[in-house]
Amino acid sequence: MRIAVDAFPLVTPRTGFGQWVHHLAREWSGERSQELYLFNTKKRRIDGYPGAVFNTRYPTILDRSSIFWMTVRGRAELSDCRPDVFWGSQGFLPLRMPEEVAKVITVHDAVYYACPETMSGITHFTYQTFLEQSIRKADAVVTVSRTMKEQLEGIFLKREIRRELDVVYPGVDDAFRFTEKSLARECIAGTYRITRPYLLFVGTCEPRKNLVGLIRAFRIFLERNPSDHQLLIVGAKGWKDAPIYAEVKRQGAEDRVRFLGYVPQKDLPAFYSAADAFVFVPFYEGFGIPNLEAMACGVPIIASDIPVFREVLNDAAFFVRPEDPRDIADGIQAVLLNTGLRNDLVRRGAIRARAFSWPRSSEAMLDVFRRVLKSRA
Repeated sequence: MRIAVDAFPLVTPRTGFGQWVHHLAREWSGERSQELYLFNTKKRRIDGYPGAVFNTRYPTILDRSSIFWMTVRGRAELSDCRPDVFWGSQGFLPLRMPEEVAKVITVHDAVYYACPETMSGITHFTYQTFLEQSIRKADAVVTVSRTMKEQLEGIFLKREIRRELDVVYPGVDDAFRFTEKSLARECIAGTYRITRPYLLFVGTCEPRKNLVGLIRAFRIFLERNPSDHQLLIVGAKGWKDAPIYAEVKRQGAEDRVRFLGYVPQKDLPAFYSAADAFVFVPFYEGFGIPNLEAMACGVPIIASDIPVFREVLNDAAFFVRPEDPRDIADGIQAVLLNTGLRNDLVRRGAIRARAFSWPRSSEAMLDVFRRVLKSRA
């Protein structure tokens, strides 16, 4: 099977899109039964995908937007490599695709519909302009959770789009595993000079992640409890993030809240393992891969009480209302001060994390490709 993939997310592999493409491309690139073509506007090869062919021949001013580049230039690329199937990993298809190429897209979330105010203007415009037509043209539409499937079905019906949806769950990398806390803390202290106990958040700094609410909740927790804890925020700068940094100053919490920016993948397991709790309280998510990573590393999770987290985490998290900083603070207090609860969450999380694996995700996506090709034969 010749598979062409929208591989632009490999440039930022810590995003949800990037995780998907990285792990599935790594699985497929080593298989003799697949030929893999990765589309990317960068002029350099990205290592780690043996046998994959990178198409990089059309760098233009459109480099600034991978989606625009792919929709405009993708047809020429596909005509050259002539794949059996094209996978739009970000939910988009090139314009005027060759008819003989099967078309599969993955729609990771519906932020553009559910929370448009949390997106940058150009991203919202892109989704509004290209996503619906890609959904209509695709031979198969894949989403990442049952919750997302139900939400998308509701949106599609309102727009008179009738589509069957497949659910393929993401996985968790084998690098994320339990590490003795003392060893993890030594690693963090030596490399990043972090010696105080901490709560951890991992994700992009943008409005949907509810970091303003988390910072307020952390301040409430500190006012109630004499504690030396810090809040570490790990992740790249995003968009509309000025209120997040302003809230830290407003709370006078500069010595308690640290923004570490992007952290290399190899260091993340130590950050999770050394944390006293992982706090992930976004208003909206399509799945939430950091939750899997935290569970696999043996960290208790405090998570938003939203449908997709109930589906993914099951009973392996302490759920709080993301719109209420006091409820988040109650959750932090309960998990940090109750050893029995914390140990129970760790035990349940380790069991739950084993339900998700990238090899399983890879095979499920290949099954979708095979079914589509068979239906077109």
